[in-house]
Amino acid sequence: MTARPTLVAVLAAGSARRFGGGKLDTTCAGRRVAAWVLDAVARAGLASGVIVVPADAPAFAREASGWHLLPNPRSETGLGTSVALAARRARTQGRDILLLLADMPLIEPMHLCALLAGEGAAATDHAGRAGVPAFVPYDLLDPLARLEGKSGAGAFLSSLPDLRLVSAPPGTLADVDRPEDLQAVAEALARRIA
Repeated sequence: MTARPTLVAVLAAGSARRFGGGKLDTTCAGRRVAAWVLDAVARAGLASGVIVVPADAPAFAREASGWHLLPNPRSETGLGTSVALAARRARTQGRDILLLLADMPLIEPMHLCALLAGEGAAATDHAGRAGVPAFVPYDLLDPLARLEGKSGAGAFLSSLPDLRLVSAPPGTLADVDRPEDLQAVAEALARRIA
């Protein structure tokens, strides 16, 4: 595991157009969708970090104890600006970064720990493609800090020759993009907590 402190950054500044808006605050298995992600961070033993939010921050973020809100004034231009904002914060603080999406309520704490174990950058294996959650060490933050547009960190991560791809437990990478995704995720969470 890295000796440098790690900034956990939860990306939550999207507009949720496919969902019809407000998805991160929607109740899922008794809690807000994004609250499950923050819970996974805590259960992994990681310190609260930053939540990148739009100008009108979602309720889950405003209610999150110990987390700092990082408003993205350009959130409507795409995910790249949120990744860049978080990377600049980590770079300014002299920290590595662990990037997560707020709409992945099934993510497991042990997966987050696996990303932090070992040397160098690590990304989640999405059927052979690098994606988030992902860990990026401080010395690789500059390209992330310059991202723009709709694309996130995937292309940058894939370009790294020594990138570790880490498999997540089956069924834990589902994200909530559309209303119909909510039922399947809620059922999986209910099974987990039963």
